[in-house]
Amino acid sequence: MKLLHSLWISALLLVTLCKGAKGEVNPYEELRALKSEFVAVKAFSILRIDMDLHEADSVLKNIEFIHKLAKEKEDKNLISVYYEMLGHYFSLRYDRVNSLATMNHEKAVQFAQDNALGEQLFRQNFSFGNYYYTYFKYADAYRYFRQSLSLLEKLDESRVAHVWQYYITLSRYFFDIKEYDMASQLLEKALVYNNKLAPRELFDIINTLGLIALNTGKTDEALEYFKKVLEKSNAVLDSAWMGIAYGNMGNVYAQKHDVNKALSYFELDYKYNSQASGDLISGLISLKKIAEIQFQQREFAKALVNIDIYLSKMEKKPIRYESLVEAYDLKARLLDTLAIEEGQLSTLKEATKYNRLLATLHSSSSIELAKLEDEKSNYDQFYRESRQYKRLSILLVITLGIAVSVLLVVLYKKSKRGTQNLEVVKNDVLEEEEEYCPLIILSDKRFHTEDSHRSVQISLELRQLLGGNLMNNRNWEKFKLAYINSFPCFFSDLLQRYPELTDSDLRLLALINLNLSNKEVADKLSVSLDGVKKAKQRLKKKLSDHIVYN
Repeated sequence: MKLLHSLWISALLLVTLCKGAKGEVNPYEELRALKSEFVAVKAFSILRIDMDLHEADSVLKNIEFIHKLAKEKEDKNLISVYYEMLGHYFSLRYDRVNSLATMNHEKAVQFAQDNALGEQLFRQNFSFGNYYYTYFKYADAYRYFRQSLSLLEKLDESRVAHVWQYYITLSRYFFDIKEYDMASQLLEKALVYNNKLAPRELFDIINTLGLIALNTGKTDEALEYFKKVLEKSNAVLDSAWMGIAYGNMGNVYAQKHDVNKALSYFELDYKYNSQASGDLISGLISLKKIAEIQFQQREFAKALVNIDIYLSKMEKKPIRYESLVEAYDLKARLLDTLAIEEGQLSTLKEATKYNRLLATLHSSSSIELAKLEDEKSNYDQFYRESRQYKRLSILLVITLGIAVSVLLVVLYKKSKRGTQNLEVVKNDVLEEEEEYCPLIILSDKRFHTEDSHRSVQISLELRQLLGGNLMNNRNWEKFKLAYINSFPCFFSDLLQRYPELTDSDLRLLALINLNLSNKEVADKLSVSLDGVKKAKQRLKKKLSDHIVYN
């Protein structure tokens, strides 16, 4: 649910205009005096205001100041922020996911990673995820949000400016994808900073906890949360949040089938949030519910007035399509019941239009949901394997020690045997190497060659694509096509011999075939050095099992 920023934005606009009256000063000039950890948040707020005040070209020119300031201060953090602001600029300008915004967010992440900027890498992964989240690309957002959480676990939270705000946004995302346990954990982490939270941040946290309880059938617990929001918002005379609390209390009573109580709370929400300082969306949602109850109670004329107000004021955005379809359908039934012919045809046309848009949205949502489930499954598998490796680490060290000891004893005994026996052993080893060729590939970086120190000849296009992040699906598809041009039978031969290989396995083998070191592979795949080693170990086992059982 959106919070109100109108007064805050108006004040900032006034300050900016006053500065403009004194002379042309780049709005990002005030970043000069800020510490690195505060720069990104401040720069984004400046960008939003600049977009409201100036033409797009002028805004883009202003952003260049950040790059100049980075060079002047020799601050690498500012370079990442510069790319991030370009990403935000293009997403705000076109109001959708687009290649320019995506490219600059990728650059921000890559630069932070290449320069080992820990806090900035967390910020840029979060920012990239939030970019996708804003435009309902939940699967893409999942990957970057999860990465940002993993990075945050390794950081000192005290060095992350306003860390609770990241927790609040992440909790909303996990609430939206119905991972309620994760959302609750993040909200509890945000509450640790209770003494630093702005009042509305606190209201938002408590309210979301209430929504989680309501969505999981804990209506009494939900009601207590919403009452707490009402009490705290009333104490600071925040009428918008008072209305939101009333509306959610109405939802609780509606779920309990107490229609009269629900109606009274929905009316309070609309009363508070239909004012200029209110949260209009919350008020209109309650107004629609009032109209639905009035229709059930056969107060048709009142219901028609309220649904007309709702339709005239509600934003016509994808997130509202389902609600708009329901509203137009209700209006059509009201007009028919009241025998009002005027407006029936136009209402049905609008209902049909939004039904079509909703069908298209549901189709894309189904694809997005499938992608999200796949992304979550991959993460869960990785998480389980990581925990398993941690639990077995001590056992592996002990086992390795024993194995080394046994090997030394065996080698000592074999050294006492004659040259003939030694040659037999060598021949056996060579035969074993031929049989288990894939394992040797992964251990010494060779593939389809006897020479591990060969120089690999690849096309200019492939060399350029190696500079990108291959974990990005778009980059990987381009890379794969260029790779096939250089190594036509590489992927087909592998899949014919090992059909169980996944896309991730092929990506790893392709980089190994280019004679890249573990560190270089880690850079291209945006994982740790240990992550590459573990991936190789898993691939070793997969190929070994194939040879044994096939």
